Amino acid sequence: MIFLDLDGVIVDFVKPAFARFCVPIQSEAEYPSGCEWDIVKAVNILIHKRTCGWGAPVEKNDFWNRFDFDFWRLLPKYPHANDFIRELEKIDDVIIATSYTLSPECSAGKVAWLTRWLPKYKRRNFITPCKSELGRIPGAILIDDRDKFCDDFASHGGRSILLPRPWNSGGLTERHPYDIVLEQLYEITNSK
Repeated sequence: MIFLDLDGVIVDFVKPAFARFCVPIQSEAEYPSGCEWDIVKAVNILIHKRTCGWGAPVEKNDFWNRFDFDFWRLLPKYPHANDFIRELEKIDDVIIATSYTLSPECSAGKVAWLTRWLPKYKRRNFITPCKSELGRIPGAILIDDRDKFCDDFASHGGRSILLPRPWNSGGLTERHPYDIVLEQLYEITNSK
């Protein structure tokens, strides 16, 4: 069974989040280095840099409260995401496993997103900050863009594959991140 994250894997959360704070980026390569998945820190670095230090920093609660239902519902899907999911489905059953944030409208917005963009998965998902518990399922594999979620999943007995992104230890790659994940997934599944 493959558990597939949404934000940063299938859904582009980062660019719309930066745009929400008037510090848009054209590509993920502009994500500030050294922030890892602390997107509040990353936004504050860009605010400081682009306003020459005059911009007021964003507090964590204010950051997450700016993302309403429509923000989550309307996030763009990454190019080639559908092809990636089709390839995963050829390997094993796929279930969406995504965490919710401090935004009170996040979970409902994510369900609305799934209903709109991946209707097959609107009832094949776990929306939980406890993805690691799914690692207890025999043969479970997690594909995620967050090092901590991958590490926690593995510590519970599952296998995990980190999708390379500028905010994780996989970093920027010349190859498409989906190709890297599929290669690793084939290795895992062929070694069973």
